[in-house]
Amino acid sequence: MENIFESIHSFRVYSNGDIVGVGEEISLPAIENKTTTISGAGILGEIDSVAEGHVSAMGQELPFNALSPEYFDVVEKINKGADITIRGALQYRDAATGTKNTMGIKVTERGTVKTITPGSIKNAEAMSSGMTVNLNYLKIEIDGKEKLEIDKLNMIYKVNGVDLLKKIRDLC
Repeated sequence: MENIFESIHSFRVYSNGDIVGVGEEISLPAIENKTTTISGAGILGEIDSVAEGHVSAMGQELPFNALSPEYFDVVEKINKGADITIRGALQYRDAATGTKNTMGIKVTERGTVKTITPGSIKNAEAMSSGMTVNLNYLKIEIDGKEKLEIDKLNMIYKVNGVDLLKKIRDLC
């Protein structure tokens, strides 16, 4: 093993290039492939067959510590087609030397606001405000290299820079 990945050292969230205030943690959306169950003669039981590139709805939860005027700016921008960009420093250790270092991680998302959660009001507490964005685009880059790109509207599904749907797009 060349590197031992340890943690996200720090991160920031942007909407159309402007920093947005969020809570302390963001969970990236789950990617669930759509499947069809196959059964019949010559098959022992059932097989769940993945329809490559077809994924279920992807939702991004964006938690906010407080309901600020900027919160509504983010809602407005996203509904006009803004990008959400999460940039972080991925901390790792070189297994051979033990030296710590960092590399960039960048997540780019596009979609529209599905849910607005104003949160709660309590003395001396964070409001736990947030929003859920229904994504139609997701791209993850690590150390400047494209690792995953899902573009539902343009029928693109890439892993490690390999376009897994090129042949299917060419057939359609």
